[in-house]
Amino acid sequence: MRRITLTALGLLLLAAGCGNKMDLPTETPGGQIPFDGYFVYGVWENVGNVTDILVTQNQWIYVAEDSAVVSRLKRKGGNDNGVAVARVISTLEGFHAPVRLSEGAEDHIFVLDVDTATAVFYSDRFPNTPPSTVLPIPTTVAIPRVRLYDLYSQAITADWIDRKWLPQDSTNTFTGRDSARINHHFGNTLLTCLTADDDDNIYVGGRNFSYLLKVKREFDTTWVGTTPVLTQTGAESTYVDSTTEWFVRKYDAEGSFLIEVVSNGSGLGYGEEIEGLAWTPEALFFVDRATNRLKANDPNLSASGLDWLTGDEINDPGEAIPFLLNPSGVAVDPLGHIFVSDGGNGRVLKYTESFAYKERVDRNAVGLLAAPGAVAATDSLVYVYDEAGGKMVLFELPKPPE
Repeated sequence: MRRITLTALGLLLLAAGCGNKMDLPTETPGGQIPFDGYFVYGVWENVGNVTDILVTQNQWIYVAEDSAVVSRLKRKGGNDNGVAVARVISTLEGFHAPVRLSEGAEDHIFVLDVDTATAVFYSDRFPNTPPSTVLPIPTTVAIPRVRLYDLYSQAITADWIDRKWLPQDSTNTFTGRDSARINHHFGNTLLTCLTADDDDNIYVGGRNFSYLLKVKREFDTTWVGTTPVLTQTGAESTYVDSTTEWFVRKYDAEGSFLIEVVSNGSGLGYGEEIEGLAWTPEALFFVDRATNRLKANDPNLSASGLDWLTGDEINDPGEAIPFLLNPSGVAVDPLGHIFVSDGGNGRVLKYTESFAYKERVDRNAVGLLAAPGAVAATDSLVYVYDEAGGKMVLFELPKPPE
């Protein structure tokens, strides 16, 4: 068991920048502290805007940032003049805006990346042009991609996209000499989560959204020679339809679509505002922020709800656990334990592989996490990014005595 003095632990928390009062365990005469839950090993404040954290089977730590960087970190960071820091060992190059990370087989890391591209949309641009004129407008749009980074060759070796993720725009114009009616259709996809299984199958979650905008414009037209002069006399715009469909789709390593594991909806097997994914051979866990739930589906079947976790009506000794509120990150450790970032309640909860509540990870540091987001776990370490504080916190559970 780890030997650490009470004074040293207190200094560590102070150096980490934590201003919250914490009730620390009492040191025994033999110098050992009998922690009954996870305790704060360090707080790393020298990190960027972290979008995801990955712990590989070989215990390497990878952190994605929206600054196009994927960093490989030392397992427990480092120490600069008594302050815990996230020690970067190397970086993975070739990304634009990495959003999510997942480990595949044979030294593979899958990265959900977001490129930008120029798409040509169309507009009537009235009243500056005659009603019969439709002009192209180059527009910068986000294009999500899945990239495979091979750790052995240290390069991106695969890159693919589902055509369903591409933005779509079309405009149908019906014009007369003094009027125009335009039906504008627009559709796009936002991807929010990714995970992979041991066979390099990839699960990608997000939403498709679209709308139909109807525009009606009336003009008085006068002519100066052969040049029309338009005076707009009336205009009306109506959103006829607006849809959002959430999904988790399963692909093979080459990007071929297999099945839709999660479909749009609010019941078991369905999801809305899907934020996080975690895979085990028995279940695919996903966060449903619309209903403040963690749900589980069979990863090999379409929309087949298994169970969900709510966090309500559970008693942690002496503490009533309320509903999850705005959960976001979810992770599974090598032992099958499930970890959920309960962002709205500022905590991280741990469940057993059979969905039973086990403990609150930050029970020895209540108040340290304001808005926990991305989370990753090993058998004895839990890494959490606090979105509100812009810091990463490492919790450690002392191993039981041999």
